[in-house]
Amino acid sequence: MDRHALLLYVIKKLNDAGSWTGNTHIQKIVDLAQSKTGVEPYKFVIHHYGPYSFDLRGDLDLLVSGGYVERKIDEFGYHYKLTEKGEKYLASSTIDNEVCEVIEKLTKIFGKAPTIVLELIATIDYVHNKLGKEDEDEIVSTVRKIKPHFSEEIVRKALRWWKKNNN
Repeated sequence: MDRHALLLYVIKKLNDAGSWTGNTHIQKIVDLAQSKTGVEPYKFVIHHYGPYSFDLRGDLDLLVSGGYVERKIDEFGYHYKLTEKGEKYLASSTIDNEVCEVIEKLTKIFGKAPTIVLELIATIDYVHNKLGKEDEDEIVSTVRKIKPHFSEEIVRKALRWWKKNNN
C-alpha cells in the first residue's frame, strides 16, 4: 500500500466532508480504517489523544515539505489540504476499493466531529481490536484506565454506539 496516497486520500475526503482536517482527525481516521480493513501500513500506540502513529506524522511532514500538502496553523491547530501536486499524485495512485469505501464512510461520520469524540471512539476501537478485549465491562474498564477523564457512562454509551454503527 502506498502510504502517501493513503494520507492524501484521507485529507481529501476529510476536506470534502467539511472537516478542518487537523492532525487528530487524520490520525484517527487512518487508525479506524486500518482496524476495519486489516490493511495496516502504520503502527499505532496509545498517546495523549488516543491511538497515534509517529510514522504517520513523519509521512505527513514529508508530504508538506515535498509540496503535496499545504499546512496552515491557527488558534485551533494545524489544518491540511492537498496542493495541485498532491491532487496529481493522488489521481495517479491506486488505493484498494475497500479501503476507499471505509475511509469515505468514516470521514462522513467523523469529519465534523469534535476531536474528543474521535479520541474516545478510536481508543475504544484500539482496546477492542488491538488489545483483544471482548467483554463490554472489560473494554469500559480498560478505556477508563487509559482515559480517566471519560466517565463510565460516556464510555459505555460510546462503545454501544460504535458496536451498532461499525459495520
